[in-house]
Formats: sequence, structure tokens, C-alpha cells
Amino acid sequence: MHVGIVYGMIWFLLSWWKSGIVPVKILKAGICLTLIWGFIGITGFPPSAMRAGIMFSFFVIGKMLFHRVSSLNILSASALILLVANPGLLYEVGFQFSYLAVLGIIIFYP
Repeated sequence: MHVGIVYGMIWFLLSWWKSGIVPVKILKAGICLTLIWGFIGITGFPPSAMRAGIMFSFFVIGKMLFHRVSSLNILSASALILLVANPGLLYEVGFQFSYLAVLGIIIFYP
């Protein structure tokens, strides 16, 4: 949730910058992703923050490329990336609860 709040604040602060042209969109996305991953680095890269960071990264990149993003696909891709990088995360309770909570929100929220 904290990563989402940071993303919302960054996006709001950059909203004055009209992103009609492609280089401005790329720059806005780069600033947003850099600050999000900086925040995750400050927190010490816990699995839940890594999940949120990867999901927001896919969301920002998809938004920049004018694609519709599927939350379930983004969630699955973030789990795959984290488990390829560190298979031991599968046995951490924080990782399991983080993904189950977001999965429940995606499935049950209309």
C-alpha cells in the first residue's frame, strides 16, 4: 500500500507536465519508476514491496505504451520474476500473504 501511495504522490506531482509527446511520457515514467524503486530500496527490498514495485513498473510501462493492463497478468508476472530470482521466497509468509491478498482484491473487487 505504501508503494501505491508513493506512486500516487509522484504521479500527482508530475501531473502538471502534459504528456502529449512520447519523450515526455518516457521521462515521466522514468522519473516515476526511479523514485518508486528508490523508496523500495530504502525499505530494504521486502518481498511485498518488491511485488508492488514490479507491478507498478509493469503498470507504468503499459500506461506509457498505451496498452490496457491486466492486473492478474501483472500479478503473475511479478510472482514469476521474484521466484526466478529467489525460489526460496515461495516459503516466506510475507510473500504468500502479499500475493494472496492482492489476488483476493483482484478477484473479488468488481
